[in-house]
Amino acid sequence: MASAFSRIGGVLTMWFTQTLFEITPMMPFVGFGVLGLIGAGCCYKIPYDTANKELDFELEELNESVKENNTMNMNEDDDNEF
Repeated sequence: MASAFSRIGGVLTMWFTQTLFEITPMMPFVGFGVLGLIGAGCCYKIPYDTANKELDFELEELNESVKENNTMNMNEDDDNEF
């Protein structure tokens, strides 16, 4: 599905650019800027999937697992010294 939309977008981009360029050479930049702002606004409105939901782990557990991974990586580095 994404591949189909990317192909359609590629075709429409050329048409969009040529049409705006006929108005004025600066218009394609304005047009794509406006489309970028509209896309950013749409992304901003997407709700987070974890909002108001309890996560599977706590911050303390995450910190402990990061510390464990760091100490394991440091021990592996000591074994690989020349």
